[in-house]
Amino acid sequence: MPRQLLRAFCLFTMSLGAANLAAQSPQEQLQFDTPATVECFPIEDKDFGDANPDERLLQAHFPISTFVPSTLSEYPLELHYRIESTNHSARIFDYNPKTTLTTNIAGTIVVENTEETTKSLGISLAGEYQRSIRGSASGDAGTRTNQREQFDRLPTLELLTASGTIHRGRGVYFKLKPSSRESSEGTKTFLLVVCVPTTWRGDLFRINCEALAIPADSLNPLAKTKTHRRTQFFVAAHLSGDPEAKRTAKIYTNAEEYLRQIAVRQQLAIQNKRFPTAVHRIGAAIDIFEPKLPATWLESILNHQPPIVQLEELPRDVANTAEEFIAARNRLHALSGKPYKE
Repeated sequence: MPRQLLRAFCLFTMSLGAANLAAQSPQEQLQFDTPATVECFPIEDKDFGDANPDERLLQAHFPISTFVPSTLSEYPLELHYRIESTNHSARIFDYNPKTTLTTNIAGTIVVENTEETTKSLGISLAGEYQRSIRGSASGDAGTRTNQREQFDRLPTLELLTASGTIHRGRGVYFKLKPSSRESSEGTKTFLLVVCVPTTWRGDLFRINCEALAIPADSLNPLAKTKTHRRTQFFVAAHLSGDPEAKRTAKIYTNAEEYLRQIAVRQQLAIQNKRFPTAVHRIGAAIDIFEPKLPATWLESILNHQPPIVQLEELPRDVANTAEEFIAARNRLHALSGKPYKE
């Protein structure tokens, strides 16, 4: 084997070992979390029902927790959240929290302007002649004016929370700015009121979470924000009081969890599928060959993207589990009353 190819192969195997070691070593990092399912409660609104006979309003709470490690405790963090229906079966009708401005100053600010003008003129004359005659003369004229103005001024407000709709009202975003009055860590609950078809019983919501570190010197043009964490969740939503819809949502969450688990357990078999021969491994190390199985195959299935891999290219157990997951997802999408398109 040529020396260059041998060196590339060694570097490739060493990088795989280092990657596995890093994956197994528990590292303290910023983490997001949210429940796997959410219950949607009907809202009785006669005016809305009369104006929209084929739709109804549902209310759901989405709690999202954020763990901030001690290594990031000194950095001001800006948190971004986006929530939307994957099938666009739900339209945002209302949400909370809304855009909020705040200040650290209680009450108003008292401003006082004082102006003082003083004018003066003085003349002094003194003389001495042969020590026997001494004289002195002086004159003084002055004007003093004082002006005092006092008024109250409202304190400058800073943005604490920004929120609004996205994707033509099919989703909503929330931006939580760093503040001395609010903690970046802990659980925050976001309320959504959505408009859905009257036949809606369940669907999937996508939640994107992102944490940005704000530089201390924000006026420095070279200081840029840094993304410390970006996480995506899929939450199975079901109608309250519908046992079958709740069970379908649970089946989906179990199928997703099992697919992730088997992808970890079958990591070696999947790696062999990606690089079936030594030639593939060496070629991939020096960018000659593309792996037969893309590294993002799992993300493409979980993230509801068009499939980038044929399931038969996966190990048999992994392929069977992926098929069960896709079937569970399709059953949940069918509860939305809207056909799902990949």
